[in-house]
Amino acid sequence: MVIIVEGIDRVGKTTLCNMLNKSLGYPIFKEDVRDFKDTIQQYANFCSMLSIVNMCKCLNANIIFDRFFATEYVYGRIERGYSLQLADLVNESVVQLLNDIQCIFVYVRPTDISASSKEHGKNLEEHDKLFFELFNSELMKDSKMLKIDCDFNSLSSVVEIIKGMVDC
Repeated sequence: MVIIVEGIDRVGKTTLCNMLNKSLGYPIFKEDVRDFKDTIQQYANFCSMLSIVNMCKCLNANIIFDRFFATEYVYGRIERGYSLQLADLVNESVVQLLNDIQCIFVYVRPTDISASSKEHGKNLEEHDKLFFELFNSELMKDSKMLKIDCDFNSLSSVVEIIKGMVDC
C-alpha cells in the first residue's frame, strides 16, 4: 500500500505521517523537493519516488510519502514556472502508475490559512487553492486511489480509517 499525504506547509502532514507510522509500522519517505534549486536534483528525486512506488508494487510493500506529486505540481507551477501542460502531464503519468496499486491520497487542509501562512513566512493561499483544485480534479475523481480530505483536527480519525482498511 502507498499512502500519500499532501497539503501546504504547517497543516499537520508530518504529524499525520508519524501517527500512521506508529499505528501501521510503514516507513516514511520524506524529501522536500521544494528545497532543490537545481532542476536535475528535482527530477532525480521525483524519479526516485516513482522507483519506490514501483518497488512497492513488485514487492507488495508499504510506504508513506510525506509529500509527493501534488507538491511538485503546486510548487512547480507557482515557484518554478512549470507550464500547466507539463504539470498536468506529470500528474497524469503518476496517477496512472498509482492506479495499479492500492493507494490512499490524503489532502490535509489548513484549519486557518492565515496562521499557516504566517508560520511559513509567506502567503500560501494560492498554494492551497492549487492543492484543492488538484484534489477535486477530474483526474483525481477518475483515479482508483482512495481520497481522504481532512484537517489537523481530524488526523486521529484518518489514522483509524486507514488502520481499518489495512486490518481488513
